[in-house]
Amino acid sequence: MARKQYEASRQSQLSLDSVIEEVDALTTRSSVLAEAPRSTYDQVVDLMNNARRLRRKTAKALKIANEHDDTVSKTQLAELRLSEERLQDAAKSVDSVETQAKMLIGRFLDEYERIAALKARLRQEIVQEVLDIVSAHVDPSTYQAIKRHLAKSEA
Repeated sequence: MARKQYEASRQSQLSLDSVIEEVDALTTRSSVLAEAPRSTYDQVVDLMNNARRLRRKTAKALKIANEHDDTVSKTQLAELRLSEERLQDAAKSVDSVETQAKMLIGRFLDEYERIAALKARLRQEIVQEVLDIVSAHVDPSTYQAIKRHLAKSEA
């Protein structure tokens, strides 16, 4: 039993570390794009999408880190707490990457396009947040019906 718990803790640790590595790579990519005079609109949008995906992934990893079993050893618990701190720092990095990407978008759009793009982006983010919340409270078929309905109303 203890061996199984140790392995579960170890797998959780590896998963947390991989999320942190992804965030570090995203942060580096963001810096490179911000400094590059020839970054493209598609690169910046891709950066924003990756940041959004990693924000959700980081939140899930934090939830996993917080759901530790009381039977883990003190050493494992200390490792989890350290990973939790690193993960929280990574989440802050993702937020700043998203902010930086939004500022970079301004390079490519005139005023009208900025407002229209911002509205569309905000709507997308709100719809995704609503779907994230709803997914925990409804069955998969209801979730898919809600998702389809929201996608139709977007068009």
